[in-house]
Amino acid sequence: MQALAALEHWPAGRARAELGLDLRLSLRDPLCTLGKMDDMRRRLVEARDLAEVIGDARRLGWVLCHLARLDWATAAHPGALANGQRALAIAAEIGDGALAVETRFY
Repeated sequence: MQALAALEHWPAGRARAELGLDLRLSLRDPLCTLGKMDDMRRRLVEARDLAEVIGDARRLGWVLCHLARLDWATAAHPGALANGQRALAIAAEIGDGALAVETRFY
């Protein structure tokens, strides 16, 4: 979380958005381990929004995959289906087999 706060001191731009996305994705497992699902969802939604703003399809696909997993784990099934379908569409569009496999798993 301190890294996200420090990132606010960087100049705005694509590099800051990409790093912010990656930091938010890297917080996913620790937040899950701590049982902080609401914080995890908040960080993933922030990452999704950043990916959409900068047009980063690969990162967006991975964020959606992890949101689908979180939605499945918290019994938010409509969200799991919508996020999973969107992640699969992105995987097909960009040819990311790993993203497709992991999304199907969840």
